[in-house]
Amino acid sequence: MLNPEYRKNSEELIATCKAKDVGTMIIKHITKGPWGEKKKTATTWYEPFEEGDKIQQAVNFALSYHVTGLCTPGDIRILPLVIEACEHFTPLSEPEIEEMIQSGRQYEPLFS
Repeated sequence: MLNPEYRKNSEELIATCKAKDVGTMIIKHITKGPWGEKKKTATTWYEPFEEGDKIQQAVNFALSYHVTGLCTPGDIRILPLVIEACEHFTPLSEPEIEEMIQSGRQYEPLFS
């Protein structure tokens, strides 16, 4: 969402899907970035957040876009944390969404 063109397109797509009552699923919502040379600690092909508070923030951010749902991560250790975060979903305000977007500067994008 830091990329203005990507953000514009994403927000337009979500709005169009909502207006047409079409489901929208979010993928890779708990992604830190590509593994690169780091030691893999999860079975996902990307490096995921593994801490409950970070996962909660990511879930709150993704679901604040009023999408249909989230695709779950492919790691049985992390999946319960994501489910728990969904159960405790709290919508973010616009300023909180902007703060989360800016906090993404510390991570490497998964897709260039």
